[in-house]
Amino acid sequence: NAEYMGMSSSEVEEFQRLLEELYVVHDTYFEADRKDKISVSVKHILSGLQAFPTPNDARTKALLLFIRGKTLDALPEYSKEAEEALSKATKLDPYSSDCWNCLGHVFWKKGDLESARKCFEGALQSCGPNKISLRQLSMVLRTIQADGETRQQNAKEALVKAKESVKLDVTDAMSWYILGNAHLCNFFVNEKTFSELVRALKAYQQAENCTGSSLNPDLFFNRGTVYAFLENFQLAVEDYEKAHQIDPSLGADQKADKIVNFIAKTSLTISTKGRLKQNRLSSLLKSLPSTLPPSFGREMAFLSELNIGSNAGKVLVVKSVLPIPREGDIPVCFVVADGRANFLSLSIYNVDLGVYERLRESETLFILDPTLKVTSLRYKEKHWSFLSLRVVDPSKIVIDGQPLQPSIVSSNFVSETFAS
Repeated sequence: NAEYMGMSSSEVEEFQRLLEELYVVHDTYFEADRKDKISVSVKHILSGLQAFPTPNDARTKALLLFIRGKTLDALPEYSKEAEEALSKATKLDPYSSDCWNCLGHVFWKKGDLESARKCFEGALQSCGPNKISLRQLSMVLRTIQADGETRQQNAKEALVKAKESVKLDVTDAMSWYILGNAHLCNFFVNEKTFSELVRALKAYQQAENCTGSSLNPDLFFNRGTVYAFLENFQLAVEDYEKAHQIDPSLGADQKADKIVNFIAKTSLTISTKGRLKQNRLSSLLKSLPSTLPPSFGREMAFLSELNIGSNAGKVLVVKSVLPIPREGDIPVCFVVADGRANFLSLSIYNVDLGVYERLRESETLFILDPTLKVTSLRYKEKHWSFLSLRVVDPSKIVIDGQPLQPSIVSSNFVSETFAS
């Protein structure tokens, strides 16, 4: 073995092995003593490095500085020592993508996103394409705070970088996961079409098919959020439970509980007809029109006359009975009733939460070309099922002769961060 001022290559390899073991715990272990395990490993590696003199060889010196910096970066908080060590390492070995990527990671934790971006771009320029730089650049582009066209362009570029990362290694679970998140971000910033969410789900599925994905709680958390947004509540709850089993600190169990409570409340409101007394219900529905103005150019229908799926050329006229908010998230939801006292839920996409004020109780809604579906959930030996309407284009809802106006909205979803 070659000697570096008293340090053999086998000793350098031992530090690399210890670093790898540290990050196995960091990336896949989420028990209550996780922080303690990481802290013990960090101290062990740092004390070992401290016992050796600084080598003369620049690349070996850079490697040891990298090991020191990445070791410190395993701790939850930003480390100035890590930044200093990695900054020196990139100067000594500017062609090491590991050094650039880890330094960018440290800048991210510091909150200096522009410097993080420059590091990842620097790694690609100096070292050529590599999947880690590409996917971390994708992540930071999506996180940089920007408005208007800059934000839209960042989301598009983030998607491009994520796709390039996957092309370099189609068996890498993390790259597929980052691609799924990039599609998800692009949906809210640019596309606004459900096909982009389908692409996100396909990428998440590819990630799940890869080795090692079963230990990534964020994969299941984010996919659960997409399923919840699409109102596939069964799969959403199942993914949130998987995320919670891996990492209880994420709060995925609370997400699942909120879905269960929402479904239970909606189902109860529908089955009890909003607990309205018969006189009140009759009075409420009496004001619904029995015919449509010719301007609609469609046929009026009751709920029992609709098919599951799309009902082009039909108009369902309903009364708003009760809002059922989903913890500030979208779509906005109501329980409504048609002229024959059939109750069902109504979900409206692409509107802001101000719609809850706009659609007051007893408001008459004309729903054009309604899409009808069955919403169901099985959870802990309980089963709920009810009919629901999904309106993606708000202008398909007419109130007081005016179509409901769409709004630019975003959903609250958790994406990956470098904070832990």
